[in-house]
Amino acid sequence: MLISHNSLTRLSALNLARIYNLALSSLSSVFLNNELAFGSIEKPDIPELNHWQTSLDLQDEHVMNGFLLYSLLLEKTERGQNLFLDHGIKHRDRLQPALAERNKQMEGVGQEAYTHACDLCYVVFNDENGQSSKL
Repeated sequence: MLISHNSLTRLSALNLARIYNLALSSLSSVFLNNELAFGSIEKPDIPELNHWQTSLDLQDEHVMNGFLLYSLLLEKTERGQNLFLDHGIKHRDRLQPALAERNKQMEGVGQEAYTHACDLCYVVFNDENGQSSKL
């Protein structure tokens, strides 16, 4: 699978960020999301970090960067290599050369099981003219 940043992955990242921000971002979420363990209680007196200069909300860009960085680290580890990224530039831009390198390696025969052909992903059928086609 080639890694890309298209609208479907952005929508998934937005949804993951929303789920995190609604259900997990609060310091008291462990209490509020585990009624069986903690019983039905009011929100515990845990100070939220409202005085911080930055937001603790997760954005879709954070989700995508985390997923892509994890995928690159996993791929490099499987190959016994190290991941090197430029410093001093935006995180999104730091990942682009490594993503391009990985995508280039995955083209054609770089994919695992590239040469396999099974009934689930490779179907040969005869069309109305009697010609064989593959799908």
